[in-house]
Amino acid sequence: MPRTPGHPTTGPVLDGHRVARARAWAHGEQMSAHPPRGRPDHHDPTSGWGGAPPAYSALTLRIVLAGFGVVLGAGLVAWALLTTAPVAFALLGVAVLLLALVNLVVVVRRKTRGEPG
Repeated sequence: MPRTPGHPTTGPVLDGHRVARARAWAHGEQMSAHPPRGRPDHHDPTSGWGGAPPAYSALTLRIVLAGFGVVLGAGLVAWALLTTAPVAFALLGVAVLLLALVNLVVVVRRKTRGEPG
């Protein structure tokens, strides 16, 4: 099939998923806008150095660390409110708690979407 200037495969190639989407489009198939799984080495600037295997995001480790942050933040807030600690400790605990909760939600969402890690 001859390629025309408007054909999607003639544009700059950003990643393998874009190529797969363009091929599917050319054959009349549909693909989602996002790859179904995490891409190896996507955020790793040192990928492949020294023959290293592709790196995957450690989502399970991030869930554990975010859970630790939730417990730490809640404990700091409880301690600051039950003692005569300065208000700054309670505010610090609230900040840690909120950041950990947001991180936990984002990572669990990625994990349920099927990304490895």
